[in-house]
Amino acid sequence: MTPRRGSPQSFLPLMYPKPLYLELLHFQPSVTTLRALQRCVVRTRNYSEDIAAMLAHDNWRYHLIACAALSAVQPSPTATRSLWSAFERDSWVTPQIAATVCACDPDFVANATRRLARASIVHPSQPVVRPIDPIPGATSLEVAPKAFFALVGLLLHERAHDGDLRERIEDFGVQTAWARDREDEDGEQLATSWLALARLARLG
Repeated sequence: MTPRRGSPQSFLPLMYPKPLYLELLHFQPSVTTLRALQRCVVRTRNYSEDIAAMLAHDNWRYHLIACAALSAVQPSPTATRSLWSAFERDSWVTPQIAATVCACDPDFVANATRRLARASIVHPSQPVVRPIDPIPGATSLEVAPKAFFALVGLLLHERAHDGDLRERIEDFGVQTAWARDREDEDGEQLATSWLALARLARLG
């Protein structure tokens, strides 16, 4: 028998007939939505595979639902890898993905720092911001401003007294890009507030 692969099917009640997932964008779900999310998690045959399948999907809505579902379960190494993979593909909800991986990955600080060290900030109408001192031989990672600053904000949030981290960020020369991101989408604020609210509403 062919092993069952993960599927988003168990979580479709969060999308149809009403778009309950919209309440998860800023993690401000109603009691009805929280209960629906919990029922979806309980009914899934293999939440780890189903969450991985949603994170591998092209639809950002599935990414968002997967992140919310991970507030209700014990995250697996597979889920953590899937979160980082979705982040690197530059999903529309990268701040929410970054917040979720911050909560799930015990090595978040090291893994996030490594990604920032090889990241270039790419915006359709602005010059690319590249690291001043890139890691030799490392594969470049191109991310949108809100993805980059989501990681920056979470690192500063989790390591508020890390002067070395702040100095490295300043050396990157990203002040202009950061100011623009805060005016447009504010990846830092989205990620840190989503993380705090998801922790507060934890279902498990």
